[in-house]
Amino acid sequence: MQNRYSEDGGYIVGYFLSGRTYWIADLWVHPTHRRRHIATRLMSAVCKHADEERVVLRLDPVPDGTIAYCDLCDFYASFGFYLYAGIMERKPK
Repeated sequence: MQNRYSEDGGYIVGYFLSGRTYWIADLWVHPTHRRRHIATRLMSAVCKHADEERVVLRLDPVPDGTIAYCDLCDFYASFGFYLYAGIMERKPK
């Protein structure tokens, strides 16, 4: 089954998702442990698991005040995520 969406004036106004999808609810590293590539290792492990299970990953990139939105999107893009309907999505490899 495919994802479906509804448009109005070029804007997506509603959609539903089907298939195997994992939502990443939160990725956070304690401030005293940042800059040690912990988030990178966590995301690498999540992406590897998603590839093995053949699932799509989705997340809503919301900065916590310590990183700019564009830098956060760049971080996720480095793992193959792209913006899709206002969220970021990554298909299995």
